Amino acid sequence: MLATLAVYVVTGCNPKSRPAKNDFSLFIKKTPCYGTCPTYELSVGADGSVVYNAIRFTEQTGLFSKKLSAAQLAELKKTVRESPFFSWDTLYDDPGISDIPSTIVEISLDGQKKKVVNRHKGPKDFKTWVDKWEAVIGKDGYSKKER
Repeated sequence: MLATLAVYVVTGCNPKSRPAKNDFSLFIKKTPCYGTCPTYELSVGADGSVVYNAIRFTEQTGLFSKKLSAAQLAELKKTVRESPFFSWDTLYDDPGISDIPSTIVEISLDGQKKKVVNRHKGPKDFKTWVDKWEAVIGKDGYSKKER
């Protein structure tokens, strides 16, 4: 009981009123198609750690990692906040079409968490925002990791 009371006092009486200090993650996944669609997974943690799993039809394949600078991480969060991501539907699809890849984006920020699967006819600016986030993360500075 005292521990619960202490939590309420420390958090301003409402433990859900403030998002966690390290409440950020971004995950982008591009799924395969029957052709040469790039297939990869890219994740960014709250501390700026990046893991890139380049699966096929990418410049290199393998598991790579790097760390974003504080400025890059702040810019990434800023672009997520500016985007309409949290207002998008969770699924854009046409199950009648078999050979199209999906882009799956999952973001947690400021107490919000959402996953959007864009396989067919998603928001017109979906790709633009994903490209912006990937540009902030950048292609340089990765180290190859052992699996």
